[in-house]
Amino acid sequence: MSQTLYSGTPSVVVMDNRGLNIRTVQYYRHPDTLGLTDERISFSQYTQAGFPERIFSPRQHDLWKNDNSIKPDRASIQSLSGMALRTEGADDGVAAALNDIAGRPVISIDAMGVKRRYLYEEHHLAGRLLSISEQASGQESSIVERFIWSGNSQQEKAYNLIGTCASRYDTAGREECQSISLLGSPIRITRQLLPDDMDANWQGNTPSDWNEGLSGERFTTRMTTDAAGAMLTQTDAMGNQQRQEYDRAGQVKRSWLTPVRGEEKNIMTSLTYSAAGQVLSQREGNGIVTTNLYEQKTQRLSASRVERLSDHPSGAAILQNFHYIYDPVGNVVSVYDHAQTVRYWRNQKISPESQYTYDSFYQLVSATGREMSTISGSISALPSPLIPVSSGEGVYTNYTRRYSYDRGNNLTQIRHNAPGSGNNHVTSLTVSSRNNRAVLSTFTHDPDKVDNWFDAGGHQTALLPGQTLTYNRRGELSRVNPVSRDTERDEEGYRYNEDSQRLVKVSKYLNGNTQRKSRTIYLPGLELRTMFRGNTLNEELHIITAGHVRLLHWVSGQPEAIKGDPLRYSYSNFTGSSVMEVDEAGKIISQEEYYPYGGTAIWTVRNQTEADYKFHRYSGKEKDSTGLYYYGLRYYLPWAGRWLSADPGGIVDGLNMFSMVHNNPVNGTDSDGGASLMSNAITLIGGLFNNGFSLPSFSRPSFSWPSFSRPSLSMPSLFDFDLSFDISPVGIIKKTVGPAIKFVYKKTYKKLLNYALSKAKTEQQKRNIIRGFRGVSIGVGVAVAIAGVVSTAGLAIPVAAGVVAAGGAIAGAMGFFSGPISRSLSKIYARLFSGRTAAHLSTATGNFMAGGSGGSATVAHGVTAANDPVLKQQGRSDEYRSVAGAEIGNSSGTVSAVLNDDLVKSGIAAGATAMGSQVAESQETLEGVGDVAATAVIEGTLAGRKLAKMLGLRSIAARVVKAVAGIDISPAAVVENSSAAIYGYGKTFLHVRTKDTNDFEAFRNIEETLPADGNAGWMNDALETALGWFNRSNQESFA
Repeated sequence: MSQTLYSGTPSVVVMDNRGLNIRTVQYYRHPDTLGLTDERISFSQYTQAGFPERIFSPRQHDLWKNDNSIKPDRASIQSLSGMALRTEGADDGVAAALNDIAGRPVISIDAMGVKRRYLYEEHHLAGRLLSISEQASGQESSIVERFIWSGNSQQEKAYNLIGTCASRYDTAGREECQSISLLGSPIRITRQLLPDDMDANWQGNTPSDWNEGLSGERFTTRMTTDAAGAMLTQTDAMGNQQRQEYDRAGQVKRSWLTPVRGEEKNIMTSLTYSAAGQVLSQREGNGIVTTNLYEQKTQRLSASRVERLSDHPSGAAILQNFHYIYDPVGNVVSVYDHAQTVRYWRNQKISPESQYTYDSFYQLVSATGREMSTISGSISALPSPLIPVSSGEGVYTNYTRRYSYDRGNNLTQIRHNAPGSGNNHVTSLTVSSRNNRAVLSTFTHDPDKVDNWFDAGGHQTALLPGQTLTYNRRGELSRVNPVSRDTERDEEGYRYNEDSQRLVKVSKYLNGNTQRKSRTIYLPGLELRTMFRGNTLNEELHIITAGHVRLLHWVSGQPEAIKGDPLRYSYSNFTGSSVMEVDEAGKIISQEEYYPYGGTAIWTVRNQTEADYKFHRYSGKEKDSTGLYYYGLRYYLPWAGRWLSADPGGIVDGLNMFSMVHNNPVNGTDSDGGASLMSNAITLIGGLFNNGFSLPSFSRPSFSWPSFSRPSLSMPSLFDFDLSFDISPVGIIKKTVGPAIKFVYKKTYKKLLNYALSKAKTEQQKRNIIRGFRGVSIGVGVAVAIAGVVSTAGLAIPVAAGVVAAGGAIAGAMGFFSGPISRSLSKIYARLFSGRTAAHLSTATGNFMAGGSGGSATVAHGVTAANDPVLKQQGRSDEYRSVAGAEIGNSSGTVSAVLNDDLVKSGIAAGATAMGSQVAESQETLEGVGDVAATAVIEGTLAGRKLAKMLGLRSIAARVVKAVAGIDISPAAVVENSSAAIYGYGKTFLHVRTKDTNDFEAFRNIEETLPADGNAGWMNDALETALGWFNRSNQESFA
């Protein structure tokens, strides 16, 4: 790594007074121009609530300064809770979503104008999702998904299905979960597909109506798991079974595959791991041994050797021997395959080595390696392979590739130079003048015209000039037309399930005058491939996938050059690309090398027939006949080094939604097209690949729905290791002191509370004791929360302890004086807001200051909603009503804090406080009633518990009540609640009347001061009134 390249290139973050990143300054330098440094500034704006509002990358901000119509990389409008209501991106357009009061999506509109509506169960049920309908602009609405939820029958109990989504009709057909393990993993799943020419529209009212459109074939996958939930066996839809065995640490040790009509085959005979969980060695069923070495200090993979040992029937041989060299931050700078020989051709030394150079942002700027001397400059076509594998001299030559990027991190040019063969060419891309969309310059050289080749959602509409692309209503690629004719066009179509995973691929093309059609169905661990010539089935192939091993079984049409059901073992390089295939006898079938961004540089095979059956290549992904790589959520253009469409997840992987692994393909991988993963845990300090900006967590409105998550049978990765166990002093304190405090707190709290109240001689002393316990509860909670934060802040232990203690003490003091504080604020509210609004604001404040929960706040608001109209009819002032709200919130929150969120007791305390507010003759009498009611309720609860225990009600009356009334309730709870109510209402009333008049005779006439309907039944109507208030308030806020 050049010191000059990186010196003086810090990442500078500018924060506002809220700690939000508003500017990030970074310094870009290219290794070819070390004297030039480009300052790049990212900008961000936030709302008053601290939610991200607009984000500009350096390039986008430059464009915006010259043209204010340019959109930011991301703009968002959020609800009060921070949920994205509308997002707009320069790359992927505008999307909006509206949710109901429970936070569930009700309607959404994407950039293509497709409206989606979500239907749920009625409010008195569980509120689960029932269906999703879609309507494209100018089209009829169609129901594209339906959800069937299990009931409570004996059969559903037997298969552990109660309450689960047992059947789902989606865009591909129907998926049914027929059995679930005790740990919640689906262990029997059946898939039915729609016909290829039918779109999903699940009209009708019953499953029988929906099943009419399904094909008759059912594909069932069965699994078994161990007690820890790990997969033991998987039987695919054709009856082929995979089996795995684990070691003590739960890692795969051995695996087997049993074809439906064959004997069990040993796929993996042994696996050994390091203490960090990294694979040290593995022996395959074909006798091939892979050995991995790691750097001692960094744990980076330093060497990986694949070989046949001396006892192998095919003889000893080293088939692959990669050695890796890294720069200090973990970028691979050199890969050398010592299993290959050095060759010489046209005065060139051609070594089996690749070298890589990066800029100061760790983007790849140059790569050297070797390629076939006969390779052409074709963009998308796969080169013809060299046959046989062990070809002679003069077939390889050196090449150099150089990459250029703009200020938005868009790849703009690939310059290829191979002087030995004369294979010199330049691939240029034209980037839009308004966003990060780009096309090959063969489309256009005008940046203003680039957007003509994209739709509003950021999907490229042409693969190459003349090759059209079509997308479905979910933005998924549905059809490619590589060749257009006046009669019938060649095309390749795709169908996906609800998770955007491809289930079906159908290719149609003309071979001479004959129409050929191939169809592939993707199922768990299985691919079903059929080939038709005209209307005649020409070939039927089943590919069973077990990790990196594939078994090919022909039902019909097996090529003569391939015998039996061959196993093909695939061996990968650093980023998971398939570089070598070996047969069951340990002999090489094919070898392949790649350019950094995915094109094939070298391909040698044993024979052409076997070459035709290699489907997975770069990054271990399938390469379609179109030249595109299918990743899962979207498709990848290897000749352009970028994605075909904008990231469906929004800006989760950077502001540039088309950039492939942040322009570092040597070290980065992307498993599904959604987010990059940098091998060897390269630390991207300052978020380099996000334009230096620490991205806020807001993205396009998206929703996840019920799905069947299948346990994985994938083989262990070379790069999976976990060093997260924290043995630092702070880590040990965090893992031990916190739980210890909680344990002691729970064990001693009740005893101390009982003892303290028993020693109190006056009611005022009892109230002070409750206030003290309230303060302790709040202080301990805040201290534990602060401890969780500072333990990760790198502070010295004494400093951290001081911060925790200070925070807890301040919170405890505020909890002790929560009553006076909330009352003072309530008086301010009364001057600023209407009576009802002020009362509810005061309620929320009182509950919060007293350490109450969300549940106790809801209870308090319900009581205030019922109590405030009574006070208004009594002619009480706005300030009185506001103080009453504060007292109600204070009493509810206090009981919640002291009695561990007992909402029944919180309701009793709030009700007693409301009663006190109605009978009090002055505001002076009202002030402090919340503490009185809370203390009385807590005292009554403790007394009720003692009485219930003394009478043995916990064990006797429960059976009596259930036998007589058929209701399973706890008599102990009845006694506690009754005692709490008697104490709460009684002592509150006594306190108010004594303080007002010292004359109980005055209370006999209290009914005359109430309206005709008085407060009779208001406790019964509290919930209904509260819900009405909440609904009206939300509607007003939304409006």
